[in-house]
Amino acid sequence: MVPRKPRPYRPKIRGCYECSKRRVSCDRAEPECGKCSKKGLKCSGLGVRHRFSDGAASRGFWRGKTVQQAYEEQRGHERGHNDVQTWRTTKKGLHSPTLGPPGMAQAEADHIEYDGVSIAPYERHKNTVCNIILERLNRTATIWSEMVVAATNCLTIQPTPSNLNPWETHLLSYFSANIAVEMVVADGHHNGWRHLVLPIAHADPLVLKSVLAVALFHSSNQRRAAGSGGKTHKVTHSRLHNVSVVPMQLYTTTIHDLRRLHDLEADDRLSKIRTLVVILVLLVSAMVTGSDDFPMLFRLLESALKTIGGEDYLGGDELSAFVMRQVYKLRVYSAPLLSENSGILTLCSQTQVTRAFECMRHCSQQRPEHSETISRIINLVQQSHDIYLHRAGTNIIIPQSAVVGLDDHITKSVERVQLFIETFQSFPTNSPGREVLIWAFFMAASGCATDEHKEFFRITLREFHQKSRFENILKALNHLERIWDRQLFGLSWASQLTEARLLIM
Repeated sequence: MVPRKPRPYRPKIRGCYECSKRRVSCDRAEPECGKCSKKGLKCSGLGVRHRFSDGAASRGFWRGKTVQQAYEEQRGHERGHNDVQTWRTTKKGLHSPTLGPPGMAQAEADHIEYDGVSIAPYERHKNTVCNIILERLNRTATIWSEMVVAATNCLTIQPTPSNLNPWETHLLSYFSANIAVEMVVADGHHNGWRHLVLPIAHADPLVLKSVLAVALFHSSNQRRAAGSGGKTHKVTHSRLHNVSVVPMQLYTTTIHDLRRLHDLEADDRLSKIRTLVVILVLLVSAMVTGSDDFPMLFRLLESALKTIGGEDYLGGDELSAFVMRQVYKLRVYSAPLLSENSGILTLCSQTQVTRAFECMRHCSQQRPEHSETISRIINLVQQSHDIYLHRAGTNIIIPQSAVVGLDDHITKSVERVQLFIETFQSFPTNSPGREVLIWAFFMAASGCATDEHKEFFRITLREFHQKSRFENILKALNHLERIWDRQLFGLSWASQLTEARLLIM
């Protein structure tokens, strides 16, 4: 009798949880497998399945109760204890780690790790928010404690653990650590992009989608640049925690939802302010991707502000003040990029220029130890205003020789650019705030005429891009090369800024 041949080895392929319970070979279709669909069963899919995701426990005292309900009861029994308990569902049971600086807590076995960040399936809401606000900030333990107290006090929206998926929580944390820090001259608990925008994202789906889109664009660009030797590619999709996410789809859906808000006048005051926050975040997305949607988004911002009754309607609360500081800054920085005439009128208006500096002065008040550096930064921005106004509205042919033979007008332009460079080089090496000088550098670089100055701006702008990974910097540098090539034709570089259709800030 011929012995039977052993069956060929077939590695085990994990399917959905429902098929494994029924001892059926899952067809691994997404988002729901076909075998569960045929039986009318709700399929959990192929993603990570957290134990007790539908409740605190399947039996015992907490059976049928949510994690939040179980936590509230436990807190009632432990009232009087000072330790902050954070309940986590892991193989080892329930743990209560203490709050501390990032990197001090040990990652548990069931936690999901992505890009070196450990994400717990469920955490107490206070710890989750503090992680989003303060995670990965390079601060000492003393400053950490102060920021935890300040951040907890300023949050008016306390999200519950079930509000967001783990991948969404990670992207909010990513936005806090990599994007919010680039938007202010000196980072800290006063950073509204972190302690105002992110809590709203927990409660408002439209704000959440806009923040997720920006974080996805930036993280995808950063990973692609790291994996391709600094070369950037078009972002198509990202995969987080077995969830495929398309950043462009989130971005376009957010804009589509904004355009459907026809009855903005009838909304309550908070909804109107949140709409402005969404547009501001989308403008940050235009900076991250270097998108040419900037003119459309800026018109949308001004139209929405006019529809809700103007800046006087917003009030004097912290969120309204944050929104208006961003609007004032955008109006000045956008003017030369939209038209030469609006650039001249705006930069000649002392009122608008003063308002544009409110964001920096606010940081100076909150971080007085950096007040001297912030004053230097304001001085540099004012110098870039002078460089633009000196050139705007004029068409002077520049000879091939860079310096020799230049007339008085061109000589003064070279001197202004040289003063700008010397002022920047006088900054201390580790001083903060350089990330907010992109616009000033773009204006000063547009007006430079010598090869030495051009090379300085090339090197410095590339360094800015390597730090922030904002694609608008590289596209601005490419546009500068075109402006420099056209200098011999006598075209005013101020009139060529609008061709870029970039938000440079």
